[in-house]
Amino acid sequence: MVRFRAFFLCFPCCAVLASAQSINVENFNNPGATGAVILGSSWVNNVTRGPDAITVAGTALDVNGWGASGQSLNATGMAFVTIFAQQDVGNVAPSLVLQFEDAQLRTHTLSVSTALFALGTLTAVQLPLGPLPAGFNLAQITGWTIGGGTNGIVAFRMTLDHLTLSATAAPVARLPHSADTNRDFRLSIAELSRLIQLYATRQDTTRTGAYAVATTATEDGFTQDLARASGAVVTLARYHSADTNNDGTISLVELTRGIELYNYRVGTERTGQYHIEADTEDGFALGP
Repeated sequence: MVRFRAFFLCFPCCAVLASAQSINVENFNNPGATGAVILGSSWVNNVTRGPDAITVAGTALDVNGWGASGQSLNATGMAFVTIFAQQDVGNVAPSLVLQFEDAQLRTHTLSVSTALFALGTLTAVQLPLGPLPAGFNLAQITGWTIGGGTNGIVAFRMTLDHLTLSATAAPVARLPHSADTNRDFRLSIAELSRLIQLYATRQDTTRTGAYAVATTATEDGFTQDLARASGAVVTLARYHSADTNNDGTISLVELTRGIELYNYRVGTERTGQYHIEADTEDGFALGP
C-alpha cells in the first residue's frame, strides 16, 4: 500500500507536559499486533490485515471492533494520544472512538471526527488524553478498544496504522520515514542508497547535501538541489525525515542516523526495522 502523510493537532484544552516518554499502544502489525478483532462484532471477517495496518471494510459497522484485554499499561505522565489512520471509500462513520479500561473497570473514552483523517492518505491526528473521568487510573490500564463507538449504525471503512501515547505534543513522527519508499517500516539497501545519494549532493566540487521537494515524480518525493550553495538558507514546503534540523540538507550526522536504522538486527539477521518513537531526534526508534 502506498502511503502519504498528513498531520493534524486537535487541542480542545491545555495539557500539562510530563517527562519525555511515549508508549506504543498498538502497531497493527501482522504478526505482532497487540489487539485483535473483537468476537461477535460486525468486524469479524471484515478486517484485512496487512504487514503493518488493518483495513476495515466489507459489512463492518461503526462499532468498536478491535481491541486488547489483559494488558498492563502504565500511562502515568502521558498527556496525548496520536492515531495514525485514514478514511477509505465508503466510510459513513462520523467518529473514530478509542476507549481505555482500567483495573477497576472504569472507562475513559476519546472521540475524534473521521473528517480529520484524509481519504486514502494516512493521517496523524493528535488529541489530549485528558481530562480523565473521576477515579480513572492511568497507571493500571488493562484494556482498550477502537472503532466507531456505536452499537452499529453505519458503514465503517478505515485503515488503522498506529496508536501511541506520549507525554508531549511534539515531535510527532513522520509516518513512515521519508527514506522508506515502500512504506514497510524497514530500510533496505536501495532505500539507504537513495539517502546516501541525497547526502552526496554537490554544488560544483563542494558537497552540500542539499535537496528540494520534487516537482516531478521521484521515489521519495525529493530531489537533489544541485544549484544551492553550501550554507545557503532555504525554507521547504516539507522536509525529509532524516533532516532533523530542517535546514534542507542531509548532514553526515543525519546520514549516520539513517545508517543506524538500516543496520538494526534481529540476532544475526539485518532487518532494518524501525518504529515510531515520539521523543527521539527524528521521531523513530530501532526495531519493530
